Amino acid sequence: MRTTALLAIILIAIGIVVFGYQGIDEREKDDLLNDLMDSFIKRTLHYLSLPDFPGKYVLKEFQTYRKRKTSYQNV
Repeated sequence: MRTTALLAIILIAIGIVVFGYQGIDEREKDDLLNDLMDSFIKRTLHYLSLPDFPGKYVLKEFQTYRKRKTSYQNV
């Protein structure tokens, strides 16, 4: 994989999507996004498929929500 493609995947992964700018060719966009999605699935499918994942995820999000709500009340 070319350095530009790897950089683009990293930027997409951290939320900095900059197609047609910063040296990421618009023509490579679809291939880069497909590479990113394939990599995400390959690396996370096992973890996301664990039987206890949904419950742990919901609990974590609920705790985050309560913490955020409580921090606003303390202002």
